[in-house]
Amino acid sequence: STSAELSIITLLLKKATDLFNTRLHYLNKQTIREIRFKQFSVKESKV
Repeated sequence: STSAELSIITLLLKKATDLFNTRLHYLNKQTIREIRFKQFSVKESKV
């Protein structure tokens, strides 16, 4: 039963990691978009 428990824990960890990576990827995309928008705004206001 120990090996079965271990495989379940491993599976759960993998799912959690995948979810975390997806969230992180999405957050990075959002952040990059915001930074670009801010830079664009700054360039526009200088002109």
